Amino acid sequence: MNGIFDLLSFFGSTAGLFLIGGVTALMIILWDWRMVLAGLFFVQVGVVCATVAVEQLPSEWAWTMVIVMGLACLILTLSAQRMTRTTSLYQAGTWPLRSLMLGLLYVAWSFADVVVPLPVVAPQLAELFVWLTICVLVMLGLSDNPLFSTVALLMWLIPAQVVVALIVNAPALVALIGLLTLLLALAGSYLILVEQVSAEKSALVVTDITFTGDLRVPVSAQSPFEVEEEEGLERWVEKRILWLQGQPWAITMVNQVRQLPDWVRRWRR
Repeated sequence: MNGIFDLLSFFGSTAGLFLIGGVTALMIILWDWRMVLAGLFFVQVGVVCATVAVEQLPSEWAWTMVIVMGLACLILTLSAQRMTRTTSLYQAGTWPLRSLMLGLLYVAWSFADVVVPLPVVAPQLAELFVWLTICVLVMLGLSDNPLFSTVALLMWLIPAQVVVALIVNAPALVALIGLLTLLLALAGSYLILVEQVSAEKSALVVTDITFTGDLRVPVSAQSPFEVEEEEGLERWVEKRILWLQGQPWAITMVNQVRQLPDWVRRWRR
C-alpha cells in the first residue's frame, strides 16, 4: 500500500503543489458538478500524497482520508445525477468573470505575501492550505447552491484533517473528522434533492446577476397565464369537448336531448 504513495510522491514537489492549486482554481472557473466532484477527489489525493511525502503521514491514516472522501464524492454524485439542469439557478457570473476574480485574488495574495505559520506543517503545504481556503471562500461567495456549498465545506476539511493529524497525532480524531465528512456529504445530498423539487414548483426570479441564457428552466416553472396564452382558447375548448365525449353521463345526456323533438310531437298529439 505504501508503494502507491511512493509513486505519487510527485505531489510533494513544487510542481505537484501548483497542480493541486490549479485544479482547485479550475473547479471554480468551469463550475460544472462533474468537474467539481472529480476535482475534489483529486485535491484530496494530492494533498494526502504531498503530506505523506513531506511530513511522513502514516499510510493507514492517508488511506482512511482517501476512502472517506471517495465515499462522500460518490454520495454527492448519486444525487447530482438527478438534477434537471447542469447549471444552478443561483449561479453568479460567467467563467471569464470567475477567472478574472481568481487571477486578481492570486496577484493580491502574492503581493501581500501572506504567510500563515502552522506548527509541524511545512511552509509549502501551509501556502497550499491558504490557497485552498481562499478558493473555498470564493466558492461559498459565488453561489448558495447546495452542491457547491457542500463541496466547498468538504474542501475546507481537507487541510483541517491534515493539520489535526500532524499536530494532535490521534487516530480517534482523524476518524471523527472522517465521520463528519460523511455526515456533511449526506446532508448536502439531501439538500440537492430538495432544491430540485422546490425549483420545479416555483417560478424563476431573474436578478441582475442571473444569466438566463445559461439556464434551462422547466415548463412547470412558467406562469400559468403564459401556458394558457400559448394553448389558446380554441385548444382549451377542444380538450374539454374530448373529455366530455368520454364521460358516460355526458353521452346519456346528449341522447336525451336528441329525443326531445320526439317527446314534443307526442305531447302535441
